[in-house]
Amino acid sequence: MALFFYLMVFSGMVVLISRLVEVSDEKSEDISPYNRKLKKFINACDEQIQQNPYDAHLYFQRGKVKCDLCDFRGALDDYTRAIELNPDDGDVYRARISVLQLVEESGTALADYTRLIELNYKDSAAYLGRAVIEEELNDY
Repeated sequence: MALFFYLMVFSGMVVLISRLVEVSDEKSEDISPYNRKLKKFINACDEQIQQNPYDAHLYFQRGKVKCDLCDFRGALDDYTRAIELNPDDGDVYRARISVLQLVEESGTALADYTRLIELNYKDSAAYLGRAVIEEELNDY
């Protein structure tokens, strides 16, 4: 677990461990001021995306906020759309890898690490991340 956390920090995205714990009682949803701001940001992104549906940066930013709100599937959808629009942005791959590892989709994370290496063969973190996943999958 320590190595996994190290990889997430090393790839530029820190996800608090507390986010992994789901709240069982969704009826008592007490939205914090911080979460309200994040939801407003998502609404603003939604409006901007309607006006600029081919802006990869908007999907990337909305995906980061969805991740902060523990909407990992929503974040993955936004990161995937951002990659479709701009397949050469390593930052989006790094963000998507972090979420893929959280939802235990190692195969796709492995492919994303490989793409990061194609984009920048000097990215030692990508080699390390790929090696760790290959070790987990016994695919070496």
